[in-house]
Amino acid sequence: MPELPEVEHFRRLLLPLCSQDEIIEIELLGQNHQKKFLTPQQANQLNKEKLVCQSIDRRGKLICMSLVTKSSKSRKKNESSSKDLPRPRYLYIHMGMTGRITTPERVPCFGHIESRLEAPDEYPPRFSYLQFTTASASACFSDPRKFGYVALVENRNELESLAPDALAEANDLPPDSWCNYSTCIKSVMLDQKKVVAGIGNWVADEVLYQAKIHPLQSYLTLEESQRVQTTLQQVLETAVTTSDTSSPYPDHWLFHVRWGKGKKTGTQDAKGRTIKFIDAAGRTSAIVPSIQILSKQGRGPVVVAKGGDNGTKSGASKKKKQKHIIDDSKPVAVKSEASVVEVVESTVIKKESKRKGRTTTVVKTSTKRIKQEVKQEPADRRGVRRSIRLSA
Repeated sequence: MPELPEVEHFRRLLLPLCSQDEIIEIELLGQNHQKKFLTPQQANQLNKEKLVCQSIDRRGKLICMSLVTKSSKSRKKNESSSKDLPRPRYLYIHMGMTGRITTPERVPCFGHIESRLEAPDEYPPRFSYLQFTTASASACFSDPRKFGYVALVENRNELESLAPDALAEANDLPPDSWCNYSTCIKSVMLDQKKVVAGIGNWVADEVLYQAKIHPLQSYLTLEESQRVQTTLQQVLETAVTTSDTSSPYPDHWLFHVRWGKGKKTGTQDAKGRTIKFIDAAGRTSAIVPSIQILSKQGRGPVVVAKGGDNGTKSGASKKKKQKHIIDDSKPVAVKSEASVVEVVESTVIKKESKRKGRTTTVVKTSTKRIKQEVKQEPADRRGVRRSIRLSA
């Protein structure tokens, strides 16, 4: 599935479509896309409006194209106002599992040792469903498995509802951003609305492998949180840089060997360490058990000192009510209608219990246990045995 590095490369391939003067034309290709997609009526309407592509933004794995009406040269500056101008139209593009952007000059391939960036054998390539064309540029959206989508919307709410972008907006995150989550760290990383947006399965595996953190680990320490954030920035910056060239990802990355699940021969990383595959956050995860060790003992919320909070944990659970009352007092005398019991030990533990109309007081010391019950005649005709509470 294309993740942030690939989608950022797709965005850059679309950038030549941005122009103040060149009208963009949208053409649907092949059979109708089975998922959420631009309809023929919507495509015809957009072409009639003579739109230009004002900008192409990305947050996480979602691309947003802003389309506006081409401004008329004959319109005077004094006559134009923001109220007169039509609202921008937005096209959301999501790649799904196999979606990609292709241009006449380049078919993007990513990360593998044998990958090369070169012109396609045919353009538009197979499984293309949408083509953008201006006077000087062209690009098409292809999707063999049809899990991606292209949608015409009226606002940017869906884009803005995502967490900060993992590449462009994550530098200002606090150091404890990855702490205090009871769910596993990989689940937190894959959630596009929790900490950052844009991380997928292979990026999460790569970051945790290089940071030496188990994907099922919860309640990261402050040091582990900082390690995840630093490693994430390094991985994404390297992946985005190499996506624009024919160079593959670094040889020591887990990326090159993490796809070996199901092979009969043992899979190893660049240093010869065994790779195992587990299920984490509902996804197949590649780990190196010798360096990614799961530790849960003693884990809990991280306390970050802040002014005025006395260093207490936020949201800490209330203390359970004590079942026993310890009274370190002087010797006491326990009286009842039947007798008086002397207790000479200095520590007395009292325990009261009520069960089915019976009240019993147990005086428990370090050397003996005294239980006093007084039998009375029944106050009614049912013949109920009653006990009188011993009081100090």
